[in-house]
Amino acid sequence: LAANNDIVSLGVIQGQTNTDQEDPLVTVLSQLVEKPAAWIRAAINSDQTVPGQYIPIGEALKDSVHEKIEPLTALDGVTWQEYKGRYYPAQGIAPHVTGYVAAIQQGQEQQYEREGYNLGERVGQNGIEFWGEPYLTGQRGAELRVIDPQGNAVSVLSRVEQKPAQSIYLTIDRDLQLEAQRAIASFNGAIVVVERDTGRVLAMVSSPGFDPNAFECGENGVNINQCTALLQIINDGRERSYNRATGNGYPLGSVFKVITMAAALESGLFKPEDTLDCQHEYVIDGTVLEDWTKAKDYDPSGVLNLPEGLMRSCDPWFYQIGEILFKAGHPQDISNMARAFGLGSKTGIEGVKEEAGNIPDEAPDPVEAARIAIGQNTVLVNPLQAARFMAAVGNGGTLYKPQVIEKITDADGKASIVFEPQAQGTLPVKKENLMIIQEALRMVVSDRRGTAVDIFSGLSIPVYGKTGTAEVDYDDPNAWFAGYTNQRGSRPDIAFAVVIENGGEGSEIAAPIARRLVEAYFMGGPQRKYLWEASINVTKTPEPTSTPSP
Repeated sequence: LAANNDIVSLGVIQGQTNTDQEDPLVTVLSQLVEKPAAWIRAAINSDQTVPGQYIPIGEALKDSVHEKIEPLTALDGVTWQEYKGRYYPAQGIAPHVTGYVAAIQQGQEQQYEREGYNLGERVGQNGIEFWGEPYLTGQRGAELRVIDPQGNAVSVLSRVEQKPAQSIYLTIDRDLQLEAQRAIASFNGAIVVVERDTGRVLAMVSSPGFDPNAFECGENGVNINQCTALLQIINDGRERSYNRATGNGYPLGSVFKVITMAAALESGLFKPEDTLDCQHEYVIDGTVLEDWTKAKDYDPSGVLNLPEGLMRSCDPWFYQIGEILFKAGHPQDISNMARAFGLGSKTGIEGVKEEAGNIPDEAPDPVEAARIAIGQNTVLVNPLQAARFMAAVGNGGTLYKPQVIEKITDADGKASIVFEPQAQGTLPVKKENLMIIQEALRMVVSDRRGTAVDIFSGLSIPVYGKTGTAEVDYDDPNAWFAGYTNQRGSRPDIAFAVVIENGGEGSEIAAPIARRLVEAYFMGGPQRKYLWEASINVTKTPEPTSTPSP
């Protein structure tokens, strides 16, 4: 995912290309820099450039360029420059995990000088590059000497031997990560995929992303292509460097109903066979709360037992749970259960900056208790937390520490650190109640009335999950889908969470993306296109349209 190497920055000079050579030019450059041919063609033909202007295309390894040096030199208008530095292929694979290296920044000089760095060196500034700097740099040799008045060394008081740099291997599945990045490239949002039974992080995407090669630009930078890219990262207003997968989170919406259902069953006040007539409205002390079917102009869901309430995402069922628990003297049961599911606190992942999100302590009244029960109020959850608790539901109740470090090895390949699953806790849910929740999550994608049944129809991999449509102020809802697989086959099962900012309906936007993750992981690639795609990974329209529902 990142390595020091001999690199070539490639570009073209506007007005110097030959129109008869455009197809082979685009093909060769696309193969080298791993960018779509359509993007390169658009860059070459942009009306925003003037004759003689340099148009940056991308970077490639020197060896790869030399393999195609003959066709390259035959093409008019192509130019390149070689340099040595940190290389991140495909414009960054999991850039929010790997981080980047950059020049020592103002305010860091004294720290790095004390550690023996030359101020012209480039150092890890984010992600694993920052966390792993001591491993990736190695140990610098030094001596403490006694010097006479003439400047001659009299004796050596102490010596630190130099040690070579080590290599850090990540748990990231390269192919799955790239497919996940492509899956939400048209949206703002995030994806996390973990091994269900170990906590190993297989994919972590925050969109829009950024090209970590861009940080080779600057006072000591050597990559002529990247100054424009760096300015875009800093100035385009899309918060590209912010990790939405581990940040302060989003309202979780109906995915939170999994936790509310656990609290209800564990309270002893509710049984799975209890029923509620799920209508368009539910009234608490004169306040009218609505079910999602009303806004969709659907018929009410009717009489449902508790598992069916989760399957159908019946808001009144969960309003009722929040109200009854509050009025029965259990106002903190749902919040306490959420915290036991790992929400409202950091997961402990190393090497990746994370935030805790928020779980409210206690609702002030039954109406707000009802809103908390459907994942609204001040509930904030990030996708890493959601994937982690879904993994725990799927694996029988164990909360694992998410990890991105597979191993760290020395120059001889000897490992000093090797991944081992680390259990951090157990869900406080009885086995029989956990099985009821699991069955309800399966119904979401398999029952004819499940909110995601159409999206997952025909998929041979058993998926358990929950849709979510979380209301936000002054904009369309955020779309969620979180779940896990129960394949028990040749590949380990996974758990995942997808959130799309202002995407609308979870069942229409986030669930199809989740299906693609499952297809990519178990089947080697996407098996069918989204409704908003002209073809796989080619967007038909700028964004899909949808109507809010859970």
